[in-house]
Order: sequence, then C-alpha cells, then structure tokens
Amino acid sequence: MITIHNISAKEFLDERAKNADDMEVVDVRGAWEYDLAKLPGAVKYLPLPQIVANRQGVADAINWNKHVVFVCRTGGRSKQAALLLANFAKGDAAYNLSGGLKAIFAERLDVLEGDQNKMEHYFF
Repeated sequence: MITIHNISAKEFLDERAKNADDMEVVDVRGAWEYDLAKLPGAVKYLPLPQIVANRQGVADAINWNKHVVFVCRTGGRSKQAALLLANFAKGDAAYNLSGGLKAIFAERLDVLEGDQNKMEHYFF
C-alpha cells in the first residue's frame, strides 16, 4: 500500500520544471473538463469512473517508478483516486495536487493549455 502525500501547486510546478521526465501526472477529471483546460506535456488521462470500475487495470497502467501525481479541478477527486489505487499500487508513495488545477491556474496562468476565458469561468 502506498502513502499519499499532498503537494502544493508551487511545489508541483517547481518539481515539474526540474524533473518532468520523472513524473507521472494522472488527470482524473471528466472528458469535458480535460478538453477545457489541461497541463501540457506528458499527462495520463484516467477519469475517476474508469478508476472506480477497474482499479487493478488502471494501477497496472501507471508507472509507479516515477513520482505519481494525481490531479483534478480542486483536489478532491484526485485524492479519492489515489486512495482507491493505494492497495493496487506498486510503489511507495503518490501525491495529490492540493487545490487541484484551480491552484495551478491561480499560481501561474500560463501553465495550462486552453481558452483563457473559459478557464476563468471553470476555475472561478
């Protein structure tokens, strides 16, 4: 069973800037949310209902040798996803992005890809 740690938006952005290749970012939001605003680069899209339906299969699709960070809009669903996968994970730890992508948007507007006006309505 893995230990789940919270990571702030600033810590996440700093770590990603230094070690993006060593991170497995798992976005658990719904499809329309994912299409609206997303982190650029390598992100594994695994919506929460898919995780609920197939925990073992989803756990097997995640590279637990990397720093696994679960993300959603505000941090609730990503925490739930991490907890659901805790018994199936093959690593020691995973991270939940505290405050979710909303915290990323507040920290640095230029980090997310998507329509700026739509993102402002989505996050605020």
